[in-house]
Amino acid sequence: RSLLSKWFQDRETKVYIISPRLDEERLKDITDFMTKGNFQATLSALIVNPQCDGPRTVNNIKKSVLAKYSNRHLHPVIEHFVFRNIFYTRKEFQGNFIAGTKGDQAEILVTSANFHKDSFKCGNFESVFFTRMEENKFIESYMDPIVPPVVATMY
Repeated sequence: RSLLSKWFQDRETKVYIISPRLDEERLKDITDFMTKGNFQATLSALIVNPQCDGPRTVNNIKKSVLAKYSNRHLHPVIEHFVFRNIFYTRKEFQGNFIAGTKGDQAEILVTSANFHKDSFKCGNFESVFFTRMEENKFIESYMDPIVPPVVATMY
């Protein structure tokens, strides 16, 4: 969370979150990061499987998250700055990483953990690898293999 918080506080950083599984609490965390930063940060892509929380779809989770914000004036802003950058894949995938790019550099945290509550349970053993590289190498190595089968969700 602290790495995402750091990235979301920097208006020059583009954030990428790739995880086959996503739950309501993690999506709420992302929207909270964005609202606290007055939507200055850029969520470039949040890529998940269409059914990302058991039987729940991305759209079900988005509706639940919006319902948690009593200020209805925030809803279109959240939809624009967060939800329009959520994409799902045509085929299920298992890769998990978060990345922040700034200028021509990228920081990437690759993990076996999903961006889902089940991965954060006490006693889980997950692997994590952090690296830095040039942004174009990140796009080529991490994003290009995922992007062709990605379809934008409707919000």
